[in-house]
Amino acid sequence: MDAGILILLIILFGSFLGVLVFFLIKSLAAPRKIGSLQEQVKQGKISQAIRNAKQLLIKDPRNAEAHYLLGQAYTQDGKKELALMAYKTVNQLSDFSGICKETEFRKNIADLFLQFGQQEEALKEYLLLAKLE
Repeated sequence: MDAGILILLIILFGSFLGVLVFFLIKSLAAPRKIGSLQEQVKQGKISQAIRNAKQLLIKDPRNAEAHYLLGQAYTQDGKKELALMAYKTVNQLSDFSGICKETEFRKNIADLFLQFGQQEEALKEYLLLAKLE
């Protein structure tokens, strides 16, 4: 009976360790993907950036940086409606700890709101921006 419990404990510990290693590797790989995505946007490789951002978001739909870079890519590609949708997701996630700086983000989304005639939404963003600066 003691050997059975010991084997069960070893299996549980091994499973826990495997899950821990998986998440550790995943958390270390994500920043490199965001960095290469950011470079693609800067270099004007827009279709590649859009494709890669969408792939990232399939795996991690709550990745605010990927949504932000997707919004930037759509803006550069002239797809302002899609850019606004991506930025609205960033706004809902409210994660401004990485490459997405809140002041730049608020300016971008406010400008898009104005372009689509959403003055009240733009005003809200400008008020938030004034509080930040």
